[in-house]
Amino acid sequence: FLWISLLHYLKAINSKMSTYVFAIGQITIDIFWFLVILVIILFMFADIIHITKTGTQGFCMQDPSITLEKTVAGGTIIERNVFDHWKTDEAYCSNTLFLSYLTSISVMLGVFDQADYEDSTFVIMAFITFS
Repeated sequence: FLWISLLHYLKAINSKMSTYVFAIGQITIDIFWFLVILVIILFMFADIIHITKTGTQGFCMQDPSITLEKTVAGGTIIERNVFDHWKTDEAYCSNTLFLSYLTSISVMLGVFDQADYEDSTFVIMAFITFS
């Protein structure tokens, strides 16, 4: 908030700065709903890609043949968790949606790897539609 108070101080000193600061304030107010809609669209895109990649066998698992299994070894039940073999370094393959949202924001900013979107025709079409 210190920088905003500096802008108000400069606004009082220089009339041209006052016009500029006023214009920035009005632009910020005017684009608020645009930014809300943009964030909703980004989250929709992240959800679509996340659900498609995690729901399709072979995209986010290191070995698609691994499933949950229970083995009796010496009278003890050992359970292998499917998330032990999850590719967490892949985009949109995280256990939480938050990282998928961050990946979508990076896509919007122009930082993305095209290989992340070549998994299926549906993923390619979603990428083209939302970009």
